[in-house]
Amino acid sequence: TKNLNFSQLVFHALGGKVTVHGSLDLQSEPVLNLSIHGENINPVHLLPDWPGKLNFLFGLKGRISGEAIYLSLSDIKVFGHLLDLPFESSGSLEFQDNQPKWVDLNVRAGNNRVKLSGDTDNGSDLHFDLELFEPEILWPGFEGQWRGKGYVNPIGNSPAGVLVLEGND
Repeated sequence: TKNLNFSQLVFHALGGKVTVHGSLDLQSEPVLNLSIHGENINPVHLLPDWPGKLNFLFGLKGRISGEAIYLSLSDIKVFGHLLDLPFESSGSLEFQDNQPKWVDLNVRAGNNRVKLSGDTDNGSDLHFDLELFEPEILWPGFEGQWRGKGYVNPIGNSPAGVLVLEGND
């Protein structure tokens, strides 16, 4: 058969557990449809300066058509603690050929917040909005309270963007 179904594939990694449910269709154009759930993941194993305990849940769909690769992460929910701060993130991401195609993502770490949104299919940039009331926790040496917004155009060989930041240190 050219179909693989996963009812409860479990991996132990990064100090926690990841469970995968879903299917992989290996016909002429491979299609992936998974639900992924992680518990007690500690990012310090990959990023030594970012200890924490995170849980997550998201859907992952993917397709390969010719040379084009499409990935969609939907209903992303990440929550727990990161750098001794309450952490939560939610949203959706889509990629096509290693480029962000559509983004709607909200991240909150303690009193710090970042929102990303955009639809590059419509020629739009990826916009971001941020509030950093405790930036020293995320970036040692960066103090004060900051608000900012801007955009980035990630398409092509020369990504470009603008950041407007105001605040005090």
